[in-house]
Amino acid sequence: PQGVWQHWWSGELHEGEESFEISSPLGQPPVWVKQGVPLPLLRPSIESYQSTTIPSQVDSFVDQPNPLHVRVSSGPKSERTLYDGTWLQQEPTGSDMVVAWMAGSVFTDGIVFEVWGIATPPSTITLEDGTSIPPLNENGDEGWSYEEGILTLSLQGSGHTVVISKVIP
Repeated sequence: PQGVWQHWWSGELHEGEESFEISSPLGQPPVWVKQGVPLPLLRPSIESYQSTTIPSQVDSFVDQPNPLHVRVSSGPKSERTLYDGTWLQQEPTGSDMVVAWMAGSVFTDGIVFEVWGIATPPSTITLEDGTSIPPLNENGDEGWSYEEGILTLSLQGSGHTVVISKVIP
């Protein structure tokens, strides 16, 4: 398909209308995501989609769907609305990138953005009102971290617009 596509595992970018071969070892199927499109994911710790009688031992989506995890890379402006009405957006603005979300009826409290393909840590990350978001604290509740081209941004609440400054792909 048209557009720029990012390989799920390596982050490699390819134009949609080109042909190429890529290694797909066991456990890493050939998955591609359109660049810039927010991709909603369940948090990695979820073990069940059903309610559980032992919530202290089994992490269940039904018992606690939050926070929503979203993988995104810089690309053309893109937005997506999920089944519960949660709204997600990504938009490049010069050397900055804006990510935004508004909670729906299921994903009501908190979000974790994984922003892929960033060459260096951003210079600042701010909310829509100019409040600076600090690096992730020891509790891991809110803030950001950067490692090997991936910015992880954890936020509480039911919606924000976030400006990630000096994003260098």
